[in-house]
Amino acid sequence: MALSVPESVNAYITDQTLRGAIDVLLTRPASYFDTSLSVEEQRSYRRAWLAAQQVRVEYANFLQDLWTILWPECEIGVLPATSASAGKLEKNGYPSSSIEAIWKYGGFTRTLWLIKKRAYLSLTIYLYTHENHFRFLLASEAYNEVGEESLLNAGIMNKNGWHVEDDELLSKSGGFPYSDVVQNQKLYDTPLSILKNSARELLDLVITSL
Repeated sequence: MALSVPESVNAYITDQTLRGAIDVLLTRPASYFDTSLSVEEQRSYRRAWLAAQQVRVEYANFLQDLWTILWPECEIGVLPATSASAGKLEKNGYPSSSIEAIWKYGGFTRTLWLIKKRAYLSLTIYLYTHENHFRFLLASEAYNEVGEESLLNAGIMNKNGWHVEDDELLSKSGGFPYSDVVQNQKLYDTPLSILKNSARELLDLVITSL
């Protein structure tokens, strides 16, 4: 079964000119008004502005759907002794699941409270761009119960081929290029399996190292 990338998100990623126009529109608040536009141009501008907002919404929903596929044991509560509570971490400024935060940080994050470990574990799927090349990236963070001290063991992670940067555990080899993973707006079984295997490895590695 394939997971579809929303048409608006795929267009934003694959069309650099369109991406530039959308980025400009997203900097403008709803109160923005250009007096030089004709009445009909004003209508067109409003439709374009609304379409730009839709890209952000569909981007957020797509990453949440992908997150659920990558870590289903967390989504349905199978992971032993956990509860879905990101309150303390989010109060300390960590990315939340708001549309603005997902767009700003380029990823969807959920945080679990590991009761037996007395630790917060966050898991993130990023879809980010660097030099106009988009990649999927898996990441994790682990903190003590007050959300201040990182519990990631950099030595263990690096030994297993994962990269630790600023207390965050990142995908091997810099992630997965969008063009390698998505074909005709879809993530088919093979690329999804690769992502899922990597996500499973990440989760197991972090939990066992705590």
